[in-house]
Amino acid sequence: MFALNLSLVFIAATSAFAVNPRIVERTNPPTALATVDNFENVGCFVDTEAGTLSFELMDLPTMTVDKCVTVCNAAGFILAGLTGGTQCFCGNIIKGGGTAATMDNCAVGCGGDATTSCGGVRGKRMLIYEKTPVVRPSVVTTNIGAWDSVGCFSDSQQNRALHHDGGGSDGQTVEDCLNTCAAAGLPLAGVESGLQCFCGSAVLNDHLQLDDSKCNIACAGAPSEMCGGLDALNLYKVGDFAFTSGVAQIPQTMGDWTFFACSQEASSGPREIPTSMNITIENMSVETCLNACSAAGFNVGGIQFGQECRCGNVALPAGAVMDDSACNIACTANANEFCGGRGANQVYFLPTAEFTETS
Repeated sequence: MFALNLSLVFIAATSAFAVNPRIVERTNPPTALATVDNFENVGCFVDTEAGTLSFELMDLPTMTVDKCVTVCNAAGFILAGLTGGTQCFCGNIIKGGGTAATMDNCAVGCGGDATTSCGGVRGKRMLIYEKTPVVRPSVVTTNIGAWDSVGCFSDSQQNRALHHDGGGSDGQTVEDCLNTCAAAGLPLAGVESGLQCFCGSAVLNDHLQLDDSKCNIACAGAPSEMCGGLDALNLYKVGDFAFTSGVAQIPQTMGDWTFFACSQEASSGPREIPTSMNITIENMSVETCLNACSAAGFNVGGIQFGQECRCGNVALPAGAVMDDSACNIACTANANEFCGGRGANQVYFLPTAEFTETS
């Protein structure tokens, strides 16, 4: 009897400290719908601070894919994107061409339907749908008003083909850019990456014509129009304007003028060549600068930074001569000529100049 009572006590004690198991229900991740109405899932993409699609149209706690697709379609956009379960973005291009992510990165359930995916982490991953049949620009707009298409040209962020940034916008069209460049008085216009606009007077920095297939991104504001590519621009010119492009060099002579040296500008104090000439940036070339110096009665001329002209009757400071390679920025109006460099004057003199280094 005593042994039995001990057994009962032991069983009661162990039961009091036993952990009761819980049944955990496993939930499936939300499903990314393949199609919604006439919009097709094109994938999960890395979202950026600049935005993968241009316009946020809704942020609803009851968001669904259908709601986002419907509002984008009604607003005339061909792309709809969802992120964070509640945000809806629309646009006509995926900015920067888009960086694909795996679909398991877009696993945030919609606020209005947790069983379906509405993108990934807010601001990090976006699930994008595209309207079908897919709208693709088939041809480049060949002429608009006085402007004619020239072709597709290379470009880079470090060394632009056209010197003037025309801005561009999330609603960019070819005509918008042409109007911007016309207002700036510049005869060349280039559209790039679907939403960028550049203007100029020459195609600079050794940028050359590419195969038209490299310009393959629709305009953000007009998906039927072509607006360049990645590091590639659709170039337009006014009428019969003859522009220069290709490899630049330092002209050794220009009329009566002779190239002296590439000369370092002092970081402080008086300018090496004192008088600044009023020449508009879009018209800058070696000829333009030196002609202005001649007309003003100077016998020394210098061009700097591709766009600044200075004249004087001066001697060059001692130790200022640099290697010619420091004068490496093309003239804004003549891609075949260098016009100085950063902090470097491309110096010319007339035979009347007593032009030697001072000590």
